[in-house]
Amino acid sequence: MTIRIFTIKPNLNLKKILILLVICSIAFLFAQTGEIVENASIAETETVSEIIPFSYNSATNKLIYQAEGVYKEFPGWFSLLPPLVAIILALAFKEVHIALIAGIFIGVFTINGLQIKEIVPTLMHIIDTYIPQSIAWVSDGELQTGHLSIILFSVLIGGMVHVISENGGMQGIVEKVSKLSTSARRTQLATVLMGCLIFFDDYANTLVVGNTMRPLTDKFKISREKLAYIVDSTAAPVAAIAFITTWIGFQLTEIEKGIHGQNLIEINESAYGLFLGSLKYAFYPIFTLFFILILIYTKKDFGAMLKAEQKALNEDFSAQKKEEKKYVSHWLNAAIPILTLIGTVIAGLIITGSSPEIVQNSTSFVAMLRDILSNADSYVALLWASFLACIVAVVLTIVQRRTNVQDSVGFMIEGFKSMVPAVVILILAWTLALVIEHLHTATYISSLIPQQFNMLWLPTIFFIFSALISFATGSSWNTMAVMYPICLPIIIKLGVELDGTEHIELMMPVILNTISVILAASVFGDHCSPISDTTILSSLSSGCDHISHVNTQLPYALTVGIVSLLCGGVLFALGVPWYLLYAIGFAIIIGVVAFWGRKVES
Repeated sequence: MTIRIFTIKPNLNLKKILILLVICSIAFLFAQTGEIVENASIAETETVSEIIPFSYNSATNKLIYQAEGVYKEFPGWFSLLPPLVAIILALAFKEVHIALIAGIFIGVFTINGLQIKEIVPTLMHIIDTYIPQSIAWVSDGELQTGHLSIILFSVLIGGMVHVISENGGMQGIVEKVSKLSTSARRTQLATVLMGCLIFFDDYANTLVVGNTMRPLTDKFKISREKLAYIVDSTAAPVAAIAFITTWIGFQLTEIEKGIHGQNLIEINESAYGLFLGSLKYAFYPIFTLFFILILIYTKKDFGAMLKAEQKALNEDFSAQKKEEKKYVSHWLNAAIPILTLIGTVIAGLIITGSSPEIVQNSTSFVAMLRDILSNADSYVALLWASFLACIVAVVLTIVQRRTNVQDSVGFMIEGFKSMVPAVVILILAWTLALVIEHLHTATYISSLIPQQFNMLWLPTIFFIFSALISFATGSSWNTMAVMYPICLPIIIKLGVELDGTEHIELMMPVILNTISVILAASVFGDHCSPISDTTILSSLSSGCDHISHVNTQLPYALTVGIVSLLCGGVLFALGVPWYLLYAIGFAIIIGVVAFWGRKVES
């Protein structure tokens, strides 16, 4: 079986080169707009790293370059240029590598003061500072290796998948599942079910479901784009709203900062209680799952996805099937490594998160499990799981004498190599995210949120800004880290200023909806962004071209996002009860699919 991977196409023609030169020229022109000031006030500025002569003045929303005794101010919207350049180029030319590099260059060039003499140092800073620090960095005196763990996890998963593909186990599990998945509809439903069952981590969900179901979706001529969409749209939404996941600890920490960080008012509810209460407003995750099911049930698609499905239906897989059938072994050769992966992740989360204090202080089993997962090191659990699964796959192959030791190790190494193009995109996306962080892009966008506003309309505003930040940065978690501490105190401050004793009752629905809205919009913007790591991993595991995945998923994500904004924002502000909002949203989604959707023609 051949694993389909990304292909780097260095087919830059003269037109594209000229456009890149124009973008660089515009950056040079922007340099002339920088205002040199003699005594810039640095007391009110915020900086994120000691390695850069760059800061953000929150009082004036200006970017400040400080080096060699020169203080230069730039408009805050300059921080939007790198992500915009990267996203526009990626979507326009379908070359995500060049787009990310262009965005990184413009960002670092801006950080260096937009000076022509800094062109060469900018290139050097990209390779000697930003790329290494995007992979591993020091925070609070500790080395942070989360991104490095994701790289190793992805590479090891690639090795495992290639081994079980070559020894026939993957085709064996396809033959087994085929007895139940007797049609394209059932296969897609099985993919959704797997995405919901592996709810505890979005990375594990994405890589396991995509790689496992790809041969089966190929058999029923389901497009790789459709598989990537289902994988992407069940991973983060399920992980975001499930009670016990690797997300929950981070989510609760940020909610706690927003609710109790400024001590504006006493709210007795715990962060976890607020999270559970907010789930009734989780419109985007729930609408996304409902939207997928409606598409599958009606067998309809629209937009770029309809074209992808049409193309897949007309493709000839007969030659591929004949080749794969030569290498069929027992389905357990694939199932055992995959179950090892899932089981070890769960065990690893429990091992790394357990402590005597948690066991003694927990009031119930559910509370104990929640606290354990909140305290767990998910990266360590993922590394243990992928490493052990890879070993199990190789050992099974050798013990059954499918191949010798040398060939089995060779299969594993080939699997490692297959992940290199995706890892390159991940590293470039993380590098751009680091540049965006240093440019204070999220801070600038959040500064545009009005401080005085009708409280009931705030979730609408928060949804829009959270989606913009997530889309620009490609990170759900970074968006939550920025928005929760900013938005929740705004609501509380407005509630404190109200007269009477019932202000907490007035605030609570808005607080709960805001908690859900920020989470939902973070996932929504992440789904739309071509520089998102989970979007990249979904493309990778499904064997789909990354830009094709973005182009086909974007109309679907926008559809659900608009319905979610309407229900969770506008209609909520107008006083419609939450249970009616779901009924309205479901009806709109059914109507959209019925009106715009078309069945693929044989």
